[in-house]
Amino acid sequence: MEKYGFVYLWYDRKYKRYYIGCHWGTEDDGYISSSDWMKQGYKYRPNDFKRRILSRVYTNKKDLLKEEYRWLSRIKNEELGKRYYNLHNHHFDHWSTDENKGLTVKQKLSEASKKLHQDPNYRENFMEGRKKLPPRTEEAIRKTALANTGKKRTEETKRKISESNKGKVMGPLSEEHRKKVSDSLKGDKNPFFGKQHEPELKKRMNAKTSATMKGKMPKNIPTGYWWNNGVINKRNNKCPGAEWRRGKI
Repeated sequence: MEKYGFVYLWYDRKYKRYYIGCHWGTEDDGYISSSDWMKQGYKYRPNDFKRRILSRVYTNKKDLLKEEYRWLSRIKNEELGKRYYNLHNHHFDHWSTDENKGLTVKQKLSEASKKLHQDPNYRENFMEGRKKLPPRTEEAIRKTALANTGKKRTEETKRKISESNKGKVMGPLSEEHRKKVSDSLKGDKNPFFGKQHEPELKKRMNAKTSATMKGKMPKNIPTGYWWNNGVINKRNNKCPGAEWRRGKI
């Protein structure tokens, strides 16, 4: 059943005392109240209490708190704690109106990111912000490269990347586009211009490449120069004999 808000009134028939409160949920979900004083009495004398719904709110929790305050404001100060279990005639945010309450930090960041990407000016603002950032130091780049080398994506991460790329068409680049990319990376425009990998990083990269290619390279690949004897071609580092000449037939 879909949740909604309502303001309720409890009446304690034994002590002739009332309590006004509000709740976001359903009228039969078992909720009693936020007052420990009233709940203590209800715990031992549930048959003495009777509840009546004063009003219902179907919009949101903030509107519900406003509606609760409209009823609480009718309680006179001298009636607080005496004729009423209520100790205040104004509302507190005794439950949060934040829809993201209860989410983990990761989930909250994800929700915030979704809202940002829905902004049509997001990309333009993002790129403008990037331009204002100071350039990354070589040390920072080296640490990032070392930290990410050898890491493997989980199946869940792979699935999410696959889902995000569905429907995207990655066609071949035009000659004009290729030229622009090439020109943008020539000479000192290349971010790696004049730099070398750290020895430790080189070692890890070579080890990863070797592990990746292990078992994939065909065995017994002939090496050396091509030779022919006028009938067949043969590959060898040295001349196979007097009748053999360099090159193919």
